[in-house]
This record gives sequence, C-alpha cells and structure tokens, in this order.
Amino acid sequence: MARRPIIAGNWKMNMTRAQATLLIEELKPLVTTADCDVVICVPYTDIDLATMLCKGSNIKVGAENVAWAEKGAFTGEISADMLLEIGAEYVIIGHSERRQYFGETDASVNARLKTALAKGLKPIVCVGETLDQREKNRTKTVIRKQVMQGLADISEEDATKIVVAYEPVWAIGTGKTATADQAEETIKFIRSVLAKMFGRKNANKVRIQYGGSMNPGNVKELMAQRDSEILAAAQAEEAARKAAAAAAAANKNNSYSGGSSSGGGSYAPGTPQQNAGSGKQQAVVNACYSTPSPGQNWCAAWVTNVFRNAGVGYFGGNACDMFNAWCYSSDRSALQVGMIVADSSHSGTGMPGLIYGHVGIYVGGGIVMSNEGAITSKSLDSFISFYGTGSGVRWGWLGGIALS
Repeated sequence: MARRPIIAGNWKMNMTRAQATLLIEELKPLVTTADCDVVICVPYTDIDLATMLCKGSNIKVGAENVAWAEKGAFTGEISADMLLEIGAEYVIIGHSERRQYFGETDASVNARLKTALAKGLKPIVCVGETLDQREKNRTKTVIRKQVMQGLADISEEDATKIVVAYEPVWAIGTGKTATADQAEETIKFIRSVLAKMFGRKNANKVRIQYGGSMNPGNVKELMAQRDSEILAAAQAEEAARKAAAAAAAANKNNSYSGGSSSGGGSYAPGTPQQNAGSGKQQAVVNACYSTPSPGQNWCAAWVTNVFRNAGVGYFGGNACDMFNAWCYSSDRSALQVGMIVADSSHSGTGMPGLIYGHVGIYVGGGIVMSNEGAITSKSLDSFISFYGTGSGVRWGWLGGIALS
C-alpha cells in the first residue's frame, strides 16, 4: 500500500511571468533529490511558461481551477482541454477561496472533478472547515459532507487518482497552523469516509495532503504523521481481517436464549421479531435482517443503510460520531427497540476499534445486531462485555429521532 508523498503549492493571483520565472528557477535546484512528487499549480497565464521551465525537472505543473463544461459560452472559465494543451497535468478543485469568494459548492466541485477525471487531469480536491465550524465541533460534519458530495458518483478506479487536500480555512495564509495531531485526526477521518464510499483498499491508495500555513519549521512533523498514518492503515487492514475471521466464526453459533434487560425468550437469527413496538421500530428491525454487510469493519455504514432502508432517514458518520452525538444513556430501563448501541473506543478489534469504536442496533429480546464483517447477533451483556472495554457502551435514538 505504498503511497508516494506529494507536496503541491500555488501562488494564487500573484506574480508576473517574469517573477514566476525567477521563482521557478530558484525552486528547481532545491527539489532535484526530493523523494516525493512536487507540483506547482499556477495561474492560467503562467502554465505554458511553467511547463517549459520545468521540462526535464521533477516538478509537475497544474492549474488553479478548471471548468465543469467541455466548452461553451462561459466567459472567464478555462476548459480541461485548454489546460492540457498548454501542459497542465494537475488541477486544484474546490479551493476554499473559490468556495468563499466565487460561490463554489460541493455540487460544482463534483461537476468539475468529473470533467477533470474524464479528460485525464489529476485533480487535487480541497476540503476544510472554518474556525467557527471547528469551535462548534462541526469539523467532521462539514468535511464528511464535502467529501461525500464532492466525490459523489465517482468510480472506485477514478477515486484512486484523486488527491484530497485537507486545508483548514482558519489556517490558510493566517500564520496559524493545525497541530500535527489535529491534522492527522482529520486526515484519518477523511480516509474513513473514503473507505465507506470506495472500500478500504481503494481509500488506502488515495493521497491526502495537509495545507494551511505549512512552512520549513513544521513540514517534518506533518510529514512524519503521514508515515504513521500509512502504518496505522496497514495495521487496521490486518486487524479488520482478524476481526472478520472471528466474527464469521462467532456467527456460526450466535443464537441467544435467556434473560437480559428485556427479559428472556428464545431467539433465532434470521427471523425478525414481531411486535417490536411502533411501525418505525418494526421497520428498523426488519431492515436489520434484510440489509447485508457493506464489508469488513464498516459497522456504522451498515447502521446507516439499515435506517435508510427502513425509511427513517440518512445519518452518516462513524461509530464514534454516533456514540458522541446520539448515545446518552447506559440505563437498561431506557433501552428501546430501534435504538443504536455503541462505544467510541475499544481494544477488542485493534486499531479500528480504538479509533472508531463500534455500533449496532437493539432489536429487542436482549439482542444487539451489528456488522462485524458478517451481520451478527449478540446478547446485550455479551456486546457490553466485548465492546465496553474503553469508553463504555451507551445507547440512544439515531439522529435524535424517537421511533417509539
């Protein structure tokens, strides 16, 4: 799962061609032995010049934007064919300044991205939160939306060609910089969203950058985090394989009989329990049995699919997000059919469990169903015993919507 590092920069609406020439000539000898891809994304008027000056060097040239349309009456826009004709190889899409000053949206980012990919340009898609959004603890919500909508309807093969640039808006050109830990936490979250969209194997191929007042003083620490993230991803893959094998073995003998917080009774997996409560509760229970596993390690994706299939609504996020946002009680008397049951961190499944936790759905009869590589059913006591080793287990209504 080797991902070649990439360092890319742009100089926005600055410098004449003469000034650009001086900068590029100064840059070339500094990166002759760089063990990474070096990319400069320049204004349209400098692309042909930069291409000529960088010929024979290891510097690649890109553009700062691209039109969504192939051609037409779009004054001021530059098409992908125009960029390719003058030597552009990469292109930035969705930069925060384009979003802030020119009304770029996730939908327009998606349209530009599809055009760039279709024409063979290598896109660098920017995502990031404002200071207000970070202070209100909305970073993950904002970035999840930007990634899922910006990369919607992209094939798995094309997804691996994309570079995602995490650029916290509050750190761009301000001198403020996210700490290495802050940057790494968000980058890991971005990769988890990509994994839900395109599968972990493809997500691990995507290069994710950090951008925001990066400088010689902090580059080594930030790049070191990239190395640790690659290692963590490899460890997560191995942990997921082991967890899937254990889940498959456990699923062969997962019938439940006996007491729990909801009383006794015999329960056979594969047969939805009736009289679960309201129509919505029963719909969720039924969907638990009809919704297949989305793959190894994607417990929250399965929960999301269950609620969507039940007609309740769409609720994204990982298990940790769901735990923090919606799970408020560990009082067994408050547990109701259709509630999610989750933890935010546990040690039982290695790195994935420590980072993202686990989430399932209470289907009644003392049973929690969840995706453990296969769809399994555990007694509430067994679920708590296994997943309650870190943050503990709590439950609540997903999205804050009471189904009863």
